[in-house]
Amino acid sequence: MLSLYVSFSLFSFVASITPGPTNVIALSYGGKLGILRVMPFILGASIGTGFILFFTSMGLTQFLFDYPFVKPLLGFVGASWLSLMAFKLFKLKSISADGTGLEDKQGLTWLQGCGLQFVNPKSWMMSVTVASLFPSQGLSELIHYVVLAVLFASIAVPCICVWAYLGKLANRHLESEQQQIRLNQILAILLFLSVWWAFIQA
Repeated sequence: MLSLYVSFSLFSFVASITPGPTNVIALSYGGKLGILRVMPFILGASIGTGFILFFTSMGLTQFLFDYPFVKPLLGFVGASWLSLMAFKLFKLKSISADGTGLEDKQGLTWLQGCGLQFVNPKSWMMSVTVASLFPSQGLSELIHYVVLAVLFASIAVPCICVWAYLGKLANRHLESEQQQIRLNQILAILLFLSVWWAFIQA
């Protein structure tokens, strides 16, 4: 049982630290708003993915397989919405030092981070994988999948924080508005590619 949770922890780390829509947004917003003002978004994203992981493991996966059209439909809607976000980021001309232009001065909210996961193809793909690769072994299913959800959320928080911090480091080296625009465009392209790659994989 311990080896299963160790394996799951490693899986969670890889899933959380690799590029995806959440990490790209954390990178972009973290560079302009700072980690503290992006932290609610990071916590919401981690908890939201934990919720999806729990509910898919407890039976939602079976629903998706019983109605095959639901999974690609959800993925397409989510990918399309995130693509619109990427387009807006690509067209963004400039962002002031206090973050105005990307988001209001209050930063990103918990609800935005949590809600993003429900349209994030990477989160759904990862959660369906967990349901098939890490079944309960001894513990009741309820306790087992609660433990997995909490583990994943706990590991995801520092991983996403790394991306936000990288954004902060990158922003310190931007010396002109043109460089800022170029960074926005690169992040927009990365967001677009990560979204549709996750959709295709799913």
